[in-house]
Amino acid sequence: MYLKKISLRDWKVYVDARFDLPSPTARKNVVIIGAPNGYGKTSLFEGIVLGMFGRYGLPLIARAPMSGAEDSKLTTTYNQFLTGALHRRAVDQGRTSCSVELEFDDEEDGPLIVKRTWHFSASGNGVGQHRPQEEELIVYEGHDARPVRVPPAERDAGGNDYLQAYIARKLIPHTLATFFMFDGEQVQALASRDMAAQVRTGIEGLLGIPVLRELGEDLRKYAAVRRMGQGAASDEVIKRIERELNARGEEQTELNAKLVDLTPEIDALTAKRDQITRELGSYGSGSVALLRDRQEQLLRFKQERERIWGEFGELLINELPLALVGESLREKARMQLQAEEALDQWKAGRAQVEGRVDKYMIVVESEVAKVAPPLNDAQRGDVCTRVREALKALWDPPAQECADSIRHALLGSAERAQAIGYLQEIGGLSTAELSDLLDQAEDYEKQIRALEAEIAEVQGIAPQADAKIKEIKDIGSRLDALNRTKGGLQSTLEAVEAEIGSKRQELARYVKSRHDAAPSIRRAERADTVAESIDKIVRDAIPGQVNAVGKAMTEAWLAMAHKTLVKQVDIDSSCNVKLLSTSGRDTRELDLSAGEQQVFAQALISAIANVSGRDFPIIVDTPLGRLDVKHRMGVLKHFLSRSGQVILLSTDTEVVGQYYDAIRTRISKTYRVDHVDDGEIGVSRPVVGYLEEA
Repeated sequence: MYLKKISLRDWKVYVDARFDLPSPTARKNVVIIGAPNGYGKTSLFEGIVLGMFGRYGLPLIARAPMSGAEDSKLTTTYNQFLTGALHRRAVDQGRTSCSVELEFDDEEDGPLIVKRTWHFSASGNGVGQHRPQEEELIVYEGHDARPVRVPPAERDAGGNDYLQAYIARKLIPHTLATFFMFDGEQVQALASRDMAAQVRTGIEGLLGIPVLRELGEDLRKYAAVRRMGQGAASDEVIKRIERELNARGEEQTELNAKLVDLTPEIDALTAKRDQITRELGSYGSGSVALLRDRQEQLLRFKQERERIWGEFGELLINELPLALVGESLREKARMQLQAEEALDQWKAGRAQVEGRVDKYMIVVESEVAKVAPPLNDAQRGDVCTRVREALKALWDPPAQECADSIRHALLGSAERAQAIGYLQEIGGLSTAELSDLLDQAEDYEKQIRALEAEIAEVQGIAPQADAKIKEIKDIGSRLDALNRTKGGLQSTLEAVEAEIGSKRQELARYVKSRHDAAPSIRRAERADTVAESIDKIVRDAIPGQVNAVGKAMTEAWLAMAHKTLVKQVDIDSSCNVKLLSTSGRDTRELDLSAGEQQVFAQALISAIANVSGRDFPIIVDTPLGRLDVKHRMGVLKHFLSRSGQVILLSTDTEVVGQYYDAIRTRISKTYRVDHVDDGEIGVSRPVVGYLEEA
């Protein structure tokens, strides 16, 4: 896949411009378009991006005045950005539209042409005002350039969204395009972010997660609107439960964030303790090994003690209250639930028979009319009445095992069976279990006290090691405190998650009770189910890509970095980054220079592009402008290591001189942009040949 032609009509400084680009080969795959600042190089880049993606391409443009990520704000900013995009000469001469046409070619599928046209209203000052409702997008495919057909269901919306999705499938989605089409300022903005945030952004773009998140949010909004639209009294109950779910969800997010914040300090203290323990080895291996063994044993015993107390607490909270109410009350509750189940089944049977009585009586009346000698009207009526009364004996009175009324209306048949089984199980809880847990906890307490006394004795073996032993104790105390905090957070998180699960079940029961009478509620339920599935996909997707991205980043880093101790980029499942030396040390402790931070961002962009497997051109505006001199050559050569098409938009101070000479053999075509100043905006046009040949 390569970009074959770029046509610009009345787009910014270009009145009528066309760039013809050759097919890339294994030896020549680079196109360079050079221009001094202000001649229209960046306008060309913006035309390519917005021509492909429209308003969805605005985040790829560094100088776009983005006011936020919300869809409404994006539309407004896109509107503002396009105001003035129409060339002033077009306004003066009565032309009120501009367009960008991009022709791609693929050996398998043939040509694909994307043409986007923007319409404007002429204002008094000669600047065109964008008319957003009249934007046109046409996609042609095949050698006969036939327009892609928009399905009838999509035509009322103009068809642009359908065609935009078609471009994403055939070429590239806008969420991934930022790793193929970018400029130096975007790389600098990416480099200024935390490494983990950079990597997460890259992998999310690779997997299309921003689109999935937006879909999940839209589904939940859709579900909420569907429920609100019913207007029934029970909607208030559902809204209350949803508010409680949102509050618990925010609490869950906050607890997860706190747990994540604890991890780096725990890891750092553990590594520090291990390092000091190794240093103590020089003071005598026997005593130090014994000390280390006892400390590890002490930590295990403390963890087991905490586990037992946690198990004891769960018994106290979950099972003991029901056990304490007594067998009699539990048995009454169980019998009531069984009677309610019998009543439900009786009602269902009665409803089934009642639904067929009228049909049956029609047949009876027809047959009675045939009796010979014939009966009179009173006799026939009496017979039918007696038959109807006899039929009632099939369901009246209710069976003796049926309840008088339903007390647990929100429980269905499955929930009743589960509750009955749970009440039976509770009867088996004995004080022996609680006593056994307390005995185990006491045993661990004794062993912990004995180990602490032994450790105190061993620690006096070497006066010269006192300071390090004290430091180990301090670290151990801090680790104990952090682990207790972590345990408390995890316990609270488990309780919150359990409450969330309970609330979701409660919400599901309310929704189910209205399922038959409210089709909108059924659709909302399906939307919530899909949204939850999307959440799971998003959680599980990122860890599956970190190894591939880390390997590709290592290769890119080694190719681009001028001089570095880094031999491997290591990324864990949470996207935390380590830049490992040959010895396995994380060189981030030494701090990266600004240039190395830029190279890291470039390496991430390159890695995401490679791992995506997309055969799409790399288009870079100002590729070297934000890099220090010592890293320019490495980054430039790495761009050219790709087998596909590479398009560089360079100023007259970037890919020139030694940098131009270094890649001359890989260049398939060059353009320079000439500019004629007419006192206003002027006109730019492409000329074959590079800056150094002018």
